Amino acid sequence: MPKWKSALIILSAMVSCWGLIPSVSAHDGEPNPPFDPTKVQITDDIPCFSKSLANPYGHPGYNPKLCGGLLSPKIATHTTGVHGGLIWKNDSEIPKYLLWFRHPEFRAEDVVSSEVLERLIDGDLPLPLGVTDAPRNPLTGRNEGAFRDPRSNFQGAVRQSYAWGMYGGFSIVGHGRSVARRIHLDRGIEDVQMWDLSHPLAFASEGKYDVAKMTEAGAHLNKSAFKDSGFSKGLRYNIYCPGQAKLADGRVVFVGGNNMNSNNGQYKVNIFDPETETWAPRATPCHRAAWAAAPHDDPFFEHLFAPLYEAFFDDPTNAAKKAALYFLPNCNPVTGGARATVTMEMGFPFIRYEGPTVTSPPDRSDMRYARWYPTALTLPNNKVLVLSGVDQNESLGTTKPTKIDPATGRKVLDLDPVSGYTKDALTDGPFRDSVIFQVVPEIYDPEADRTRALENARLISPVYPHAFPIQTGPGRDDWKVVVFPGSLLSSLGGDQGFGGFHDGKTWLFDVRAALADPKRGTPGEKHLTFVDSLGADNRMGTAELLEIDKKGKLLSHKIISFGGQIPDPANPDAVIATDQVKMIDFAEPNPHWKSQQPIYQAATNSKSTPLPDGTVIIGAGQGNPDPALEKRANLHFQLHNPADGTTKKLRVKSTVPRSSHGNIHLLPDATVMLVGDDHTNSVPVGDRVAPFGDPDLGVDTAEIYYPAYLFNADGSLADRPAIVEAPDEVKYGKDFHIEVEKGTRIKTVALIRTGLPTHSQSANIRYIKLAFEQDARKGELTVHAPVVPAQAIPGDYMLFVVDKNGVPSVAKHVRVPVMRNDDERHEHEKHEEDEHDRHEDERRAKR
Repeated sequence: MPKWKSALIILSAMVSCWGLIPSVSAHDGEPNPPFDPTKVQITDDIPCFSKSLANPYGHPGYNPKLCGGLLSPKIATHTTGVHGGLIWKNDSEIPKYLLWFRHPEFRAEDVVSSEVLERLIDGDLPLPLGVTDAPRNPLTGRNEGAFRDPRSNFQGAVRQSYAWGMYGGFSIVGHGRSVARRIHLDRGIEDVQMWDLSHPLAFASEGKYDVAKMTEAGAHLNKSAFKDSGFSKGLRYNIYCPGQAKLADGRVVFVGGNNMNSNNGQYKVNIFDPETETWAPRATPCHRAAWAAAPHDDPFFEHLFAPLYEAFFDDPTNAAKKAALYFLPNCNPVTGGARATVTMEMGFPFIRYEGPTVTSPPDRSDMRYARWYPTALTLPNNKVLVLSGVDQNESLGTTKPTKIDPATGRKVLDLDPVSGYTKDALTDGPFRDSVIFQVVPEIYDPEADRTRALENARLISPVYPHAFPIQTGPGRDDWKVVVFPGSLLSSLGGDQGFGGFHDGKTWLFDVRAALADPKRGTPGEKHLTFVDSLGADNRMGTAELLEIDKKGKLLSHKIISFGGQIPDPANPDAVIATDQVKMIDFAEPNPHWKSQQPIYQAATNSKSTPLPDGTVIIGAGQGNPDPALEKRANLHFQLHNPADGTTKKLRVKSTVPRSSHGNIHLLPDATVMLVGDDHTNSVPVGDRVAPFGDPDLGVDTAEIYYPAYLFNADGSLADRPAIVEAPDEVKYGKDFHIEVEKGTRIKTVALIRTGLPTHSQSANIRYIKLAFEQDARKGELTVHAPVVPAQAIPGDYMLFVVDKNGVPSVAKHVRVPVMRNDDERHEHEKHEEDEHDRHEDERRAKR
């Protein structure tokens, strides 16, 4: 029997393992948050959701076929899946899952003091320096510890030595508390984790459906399926909010990220190899090297740093005492090579921020522009397109707000009394105001390990714009890239800081023409063709679906947008969420956006992914501000049918809101994993266990959604078709064969590319419906492969068959390799690229 036949069926792996629970300490059991039943906002929907039951899907009348599916208990993920995706070794049938979030090159305990966390949990003194408001129960007014106080007390445990030495002194509010975890087990691990989905306990759980009830013991159940995959595996940079793209050979490219502080861009291109499960070597920044070499008797530099910070705390206007807080020799991120330049380009002042070189030593692979929140897209030629992202001017340094102490008449730090940090809204004003959007696209070539800037094709977009390669003709090189939203920089008067509404302007970007342009280095807005306006801007979910006939003709190439942002009619300077759903089909001769049935309520950051049957599942999303939990968060799953444009609200819903930092993934057994979002958001106001809400009670989780197609009408599990034999590789224009069980009638065959989505991007995830012929008597299918790379981008795919009843198989992992032509590049083109590389090396050496 082929080894992939024994692939894990996650549906049978959801287990509760009470016998494996280790011993627990005093407050490692279920927290006991203050409870007021009148504040519970999640609602009943009997029999599909029963808020009074420990298992809200446990009503005797629950039928997953009628309710739209079934949800698993919460599964501990140990770190937050703001970013993540399926990672495949070449010969694997079961993927692993790489996930990470803030401070990925560190451990949580580097950022947050476990000792201080325990004091805050217990309500013990002394409070951290600057914290003047101890935890208190809103019902009693007494200090009963952080778990009885709905405020964010854990921020007070963030190490000031880390905040200054590793974060440059810039605001760490929010970014710090997100790694402050109540689960002890999760404090000592790296913030990048590899989750082995084939591990027998990968999905083990306590069987609990509420984050506020999860315990230390439950976290131990599946921890053996996770392993550290950050600094110990070679990661040296902060890849929080990068662009990420998967190459044909399974490697993952990460462009940009977070250099020391929020909104501040990174030059780096980092590579993760799933075969070795290691990161490509890059020079170690001075601050990360110093932290790794900290003295054994002062591993977090707290003894060294404490008197320096106390001196500054007592005299915050003293420049020398502030300068002393940069305690690492020759490693000051403010003065260490950071600078801003302004040149006249296209008739407008053009801003560039350079450095700092001490925290970002130059590498041949570096991008020309530092980026945070960029989009990365694998192209049909296996290169990576980089778009947008933001950067800020580090040379301005950090600014800390002060106020007059009425008792002494002296200036003191203006602190948040719960966190002990300066008030976030008042901190780093000039630095924050310096933010610019990067308008110059870049191309990363993985074979050369270099990037090239396309100065001739400037487009300003919000962070994480959506991008999709599309076929424009019959040839291998007949493709362009759809990009939305965005505007020509000249239409905005050259304003690189424009953060307003783009009306969803949609463009066709001729990447190959821009790259071949002899004036590629001359600033311009060439090779961009306007298509249509979507009418909504970023923060929408998207899905991409193609259909190809037996001759390789593209029948449809649909891109669908779910929700997003529109201008607020009541306030022209603000945006609100919209419920709109629109579709554009690039197989049509004159494509334009068409309205479809809306989602059930307005939302940004919806999560959407194609299913094996060609429908699209939508989960999560953030509604407009509202006192009611189910109005401000989309808890219900929805199902969109691209064939007729309908969108159906399903009765199955989650107890956990997931917004911009959540993700959704189709798994090989045709179930769907909803994962991520900051754990500080996972116990919201209105929660059925902790209705006051509490960021400190949060735990990082995933949940598995079982779509209705897995069940019969009576709610029992449906019989599933099985792929008995299929190739490991699908080549362009080459028919291939699938063997299924004899007598099985197959309705559709589809390839679904896997990627690493984030912030509701599709990340090259595309559904491709293939033409086929079947000999049902023999159980043989002849399937017609895509003919050009623009139809199926090189990389890892899941191959599904769906039977006549609409039930999908477990997927077979296949790879689509790069279509190569060794004579493609002429000698004069190679010479031009070598000259470009020489000039780039000289520029980086100067930087």
